[in-house]
Amino acid sequence: MKIRTNFVTNSSSYSSAEIIIDNPVLLEILQRYKEMGVFGEAELDFDIGSVNDSKDTKGTTKTPAFFYADSETARTQHPVSLDDVLVTIIEFMDDSHFFDEFNQGIYQEMKEELLKRKNEIKRSYSRIIWTGGISGFSSEELEIGDECEWSFQYDPENGEKNNVEYYLPLE
Repeated sequence: MKIRTNFVTNSSSYSSAEIIIDNPVLLEILQRYKEMGVFGEAELDFDIGSVNDSKDTKGTTKTPAFFYADSETARTQHPVSLDDVLVTIIEFMDDSHFFDEFNQGIYQEMKEELLKRKNEIKRSYSRIIWTGGISGFSSEELEIGDECEWSFQYDPENGEKNNVEYYLPLE
């Protein structure tokens, strides 16, 4: 953790996040349940099997198992290890703005299958990019500071990289 020791000035707030999960096993499961209607008619705030054309995916994949990119809304939940990724994806879906529109019975079946196959899913990650940041928010919302950036990345060649930075203004 880095703590900035000088004064932080925020003329405006910002929030952004990007999540790209490349995993063929996870993709197969999520895509199958998507086709079964798990998400109902919800206008999802994440994608399964495709990327948002307006965002550069840094050449990672054309068919991510899970994709989210938003320059206005960062979700503060993020994994800190490869073991956390699947649970954090499930938490992300649970916190979706459109969760109430999901077919809850099928959604519960999907969660159970995901958790049952978690070891197989963990072995199948090809690439993970999970980054985000927020600033200009009160310390009560962040619990630590008014500015925060996080990044969790994984690929088989380089392994896991986790970085979280909180910046605190001098009091």
